[in-house]
Amino acid sequence: MSLWTHIAHGLLAFLWAQAARRLLGPRDPALAVRAMAGVLLLPPLVAIAQLALAPRGWWPLSTQAAWLEARGWGWPLWALAAGTGLLFLAQELWPLIGRDRAWQGAARARDARLDAAWAQVAALHPKAAQLSAWVLETPTPVAALAGLTSPRIVVSRCLLDALDDRQLQALLAHELAHALRGGNRWLALLWLARAVQPLSPAALVAFRLLVEDEEAACDAAGAALTGRPADLASVLLVVERLRLDLHALPHEERPEDTRHLLIRQRVRRLLDGPGRRPHPLAEAGSAALLAALLLGIT
Repeated sequence: MSLWTHIAHGLLAFLWAQAARRLLGPRDPALAVRAMAGVLLLPPLVAIAQLALAPRGWWPLSTQAAWLEARGWGWPLWALAAGTGLLFLAQELWPLIGRDRAWQGAARARDARLDAAWAQVAALHPKAAQLSAWVLETPTPVAALAGLTSPRIVVSRCLLDALDDRQLQALLAHELAHALRGGNRWLALLWLARAVQPLSPAALVAFRLLVEDEEAACDAAGAALTGRPADLASVLLVVERLRLDLHALPHEERPEDTRHLLIRQRVRRLLDGPGRRPHPLAEAGSAALLAALLLGIT
């Protein structure tokens, strides 16, 4: 499969997934995650299938991007691919490497207050017994599910000190939701699918949307565990306040960056409630299915 055919598969899948999400009712974060996961996983799976089946002469996916390879499109397409690759390095790869280095250099410790809060949350779901909670000695506000083989929840000291007990439980329930939704192994698979498509604009956008929707899905799942969505909404506001305080700017000079706007959307969604359920076809993951069918018959 050529590079441009690979990119065209991703773009077609993305367009169909977005169209299906608009047609099938209100946007459910868990459904949106599945749709974007399909966009990320489909092109690599198609490439693997073509390698295995093309020699037999019947695999149908061969002509979607023939127009992309026509004479005269070379420089614009390569410029698009190069720009997408630079965004991958700047927005995803280097920040991930920097975060991992910072976390590896930070000390971890147990904390009596954190242990007590985790005991309350762990009682809400039997699978929580496989996890533990640790304090991360870093000045940056951090709360995350860390580790692939032995996952654990880490909460930075500054964030722990800024939260009351109810807020701390809401935060831990959100991180527990990450574990219940597949944890870092699932996210690592999606990251790998993203990393093998560094030049694909569809993969770039789909991965960013997937990360945002995964956080929203875990917000909903965590709030359902505790039954206190307002507590988790207040946690998001505390985290954002701590993040902005690191810049030491007066409040009137602080920019309305993308992260800040996303936090506001998550808070509003928690306070407004889940709304009505999406269409039953959406529950079946029809967005990814439509994309696969389109690619299979064109």
